[in-house]
Amino acid sequence: MTQLVSEVSNDARAAYIYCPPGKDYDYAQMVDMLYLKTGDSTIAEVYSDGWADEPASLDELIGDLPKYSKVYLLTLEGLTPDHLRTLVAGANLKCILHETEWIESANSNDFRTLLAVMEARFYYRQLRSLNIRAGMKKTTKHVGNLPFGHQRLEDGTIREIPEEMALARSIAEMYRAGFPVMEISVKSQGKLTPRQVYGLMYYWGVKRGG
Repeated sequence: MTQLVSEVSNDARAAYIYCPPGKDYDYAQMVDMLYLKTGDSTIAEVYSDGWADEPASLDELIGDLPKYSKVYLLTLEGLTPDHLRTLVAGANLKCILHETEWIESANSNDFRTLLAVMEARFYYRQLRSLNIRAGMKKTTKHVGNLPFGHQRLEDGTIREIPEEMALARSIAEMYRAGFPVMEISVKSQGKLTPRQVYGLMYYWGVKRGG
């Protein structure tokens, strides 16, 4: 469980992420993806399943629902229709991968659409793409270009550069808000060309006005 803000407000928000069995997704990377996809710094708690050292689970989220008015779901993995009905009975829901609006009721068309999405093939293609980006494990098996905000160590692993990750979040906020890419490049103080800005936003899955 990751605590992102210290106090719970009347509009307190939680989030849920999931690592499938047999996968070894990097928890911090998934949380970064959650932040970049939502742009929401007011998330009070991140609940998760699939990481042994992060014990706060979906069951705990369900038990804690009275604390929250809204819950982000990064994906629909690890969830059943009954889970979704329980969650929406206690809080508004938003699925980040499916890019829903806030869903307020299990009787709404948006909720029924979300259930249908769980069965749709295109959802699983989207899910695989997101997991490749968001669930990259920092390992000697890393292939391809080094992600922005990371450095490669002598043993072949990669780790985050805090200042550059902060810059990446700032760039994502500007891009989402509609700032011209050239202006974003200038504000990066030469660290990213416009083409690299586009590449970074594609890598993180950030969209204009998202």
